[in-house]
Amino acid sequence: RGPPESRPAPDRPDDDPDLRLPPVLADRGERERLDAIVVEGRGTSRLELAPSASEGITGPEQLRRRTLLRPGELLETVPGVIVTQHTGTGKGNQFFLRGFNLDHGTDFLVEVGGAPINLRSHGHGQGYVDLNFLIPELVSKVAYRKGPYYADTGDFSSAGSVALDFVRELPDVPSESPVVQQARSGVTTKASPDERRNRPPGYPRRARAAGMQGTVEIEVTVGADGRVRRALVSGSSGHALLDDEALKAVKRWRFAPARDASGRAVADTLIVPIEFDLEDR
Repeated sequence: RGPPESRPAPDRPDDDPDLRLPPVLADRGERERLDAIVVEGRGTSRLELAPSASEGITGPEQLRRRTLLRPGELLETVPGVIVTQHTGTGKGNQFFLRGFNLDHGTDFLVEVGGAPINLRSHGHGQGYVDLNFLIPELVSKVAYRKGPYYADTGDFSSAGSVALDFVRELPDVPSESPVVQQARSGVTTKASPDERRNRPPGYPRRARAAGMQGTVEIEVTVGADGRVRRALVSGSSGHALLDDEALKAVKRWRFAPARDASGRAVADTLIVPIEFDLEDR
């Protein structure tokens, strides 16, 4: 790039009839902002890191897809674990691991938020575990180890161990519905991505390995035909690898064009936020 004074001036939308903004946007210079598109990657993959195939992690995406009728079923996300209840409710579950009867937690260490749950002495047996206090929807991760190979898990883990962790924050609830927000913006019908045809950006492997995360904001000018006429990074994630991946994907998108009060398709300029997030999955 040359010095600022030597750079050619960018093409103005007014130079092309298909790119002229509707009067409301042209006069106010506003950019419609779409809801963020989240590109998720698994940040806790144990591939090539776990010392044994008998340990692993169940992340929030896998937990979300399961139907949990009781808190103890969180442990059934561990391969080889069966959770049951005998002689009615009112006490902890009975556990089986790899076919062995662990009674109410004997030889099976359970930690919740870093705190051990096994009781050293109990009428139902040493190592008794009762998980009925848990709220399953607040558990974000289940990390497990199977077998008597890990000295750091203590004397209750002869058969295996499980560590449950909680979510760090709850999702935000929008203060206004999209319909109210659109009415406030003064736009009759704004441009919107064609979700059936558009493919979201992928999460670059190098970015996942380096732990790169962030939100990229792409400013997009959409023509009256719904095609992207101009796209540029208006807000960087701080990582060129993520910025380039988001920009490359959005340039191939198709949109339902914006329409003015008479129903005529017009050009529109909007902001597309794309969030790259390495949540545990």
